[in-house]
Amino acid sequence: MVSRFHITEKVIPEMYQRVRAKVLELLKDLPHIVITTDIWTSDSSSQSNDFISLTAHGITATFEYKSYCLEVLPFDGSHTGINIASNLNKAFHDWNIQDRVRAIVSDNAANISVAIREIQETYNVVPVKCLAHSLQLVIKARLFKDDKVKEMITKARSIIGHFSHSTSSNKVLKEMQDTHNIANHVLIQDISTRWDSTLQALRRLLEQRVAVQACLPRITCKAELTTEEWIMMEKVVNILRYFEEATKSVSKSTATLSDAIPLINSLRKLLENMRGSSPREEKNISQKLVGDLLMALNERFEDLENEEIYCLVTTLDPRYKTRIFQLHSTTSTAKKHLVELIINLNEDLYSENASDMVAPTPSTSSEMTASGGLWSVCENIIRESEEDDPLSTLSSNNSLKEEVEKYLRSPNIPRDADPLLFWHNDVLYPHLKNWRRSTSVSK
Repeated sequence: MVSRFHITEKVIPEMYQRVRAKVLELLKDLPHIVITTDIWTSDSSSQSNDFISLTAHGITATFEYKSYCLEVLPFDGSHTGINIASNLNKAFHDWNIQDRVRAIVSDNAANISVAIREIQETYNVVPVKCLAHSLQLVIKARLFKDDKVKEMITKARSIIGHFSHSTSSNKVLKEMQDTHNIANHVLIQDISTRWDSTLQALRRLLEQRVAVQACLPRITCKAELTTEEWIMMEKVVNILRYFEEATKSVSKSTATLSDAIPLINSLRKLLENMRGSSPREEKNISQKLVGDLLMALNERFEDLENEEIYCLVTTLDPRYKTRIFQLHSTTSTAKKHLVELIINLNEDLYSENASDMVAPTPSTSSEMTASGGLWSVCENIIRESEEDDPLSTLSSNNSLKEEVEKYLRSPNIPRDADPLLFWHNDVLYPHLKNWRRSTSVSK
């Protein structure tokens, strides 16, 4: 029989070295790399252990997206920016990618921001904040700080906790579910630090409202929600479902940096429509919650369209191009930067200034509802922009400018299409394709 020592000290280390050698070889196919990193604490019954993870992402010369988990290692010492930077620097050299890292994606923690600034002294990397984490901060900053919402959630947790710890009350709940023909689902306890788990808990409680209320006269639960609080719960769930949709979208393996501006602009449009024309002082709790979230969203993502990397990768995504931008100035800026970058990439062929590019003006009108979901709002914004986007006259016959204009004037591909497949098969925009191949930041 093979011993535990043989497995842990020989078999697994040898397997790791074989896999590592394979990954090192595969990394050679990625001329430009984006790193995602995170630090977390794993709690066990005996002790807590800190870990740091690094995953490399990139696009091959044939426009295939690749992702490799490089390391999940114990993190010793305090979580200072200097220590994190030291770990990242060592990993870059261990995997021989120090000259190819173009961006680092992380959460919004202050220590990782310090670490990336340290890294930037050696490497020319772009810091990218995790969009899902940023959305979480928006929700925590406003929605869960509202006193009435906090009181409602406290009562909901008390009710859920009562059923979770009382067998007799659960039997009554099961009886009421059968009586009222309600699904025999258990109530869900949330994790206070995870807003999405609170959403799931409230959603399930709403589903079981009739059964729960029918139980209350027969059990000893001290907490009871008022009619107004049940209505508030329904409003909170309705609002948060769009943040949930956005979070799930950016958490997919197919998510790209170019999804950021479309998602935020669509979410902003949804909240504006939900708020309507009611004043900020509106007593209606739904209007107040929406207004608070919209304010927090605008504060955190105010400069998103002004960040060059977001602007460029969105423009080069054939699902969005410049038709999703909200600011009038973003389109002209995106085109100018795009031409300049391509000229730099092909400076032996192009040297003239690109400042005379004529920019289309994006549409600002929108009369859509939230009924179709977050991405349907995005598609409506693009559709309206296409309708209001007349052909402009080029100021010269420069082939590069014509190529950019031709690309931007052509119809967008469907939002569920693969932008990498588009560029892989493209023969119409060789210079754009060449620049798109040169960077993997947008994936």
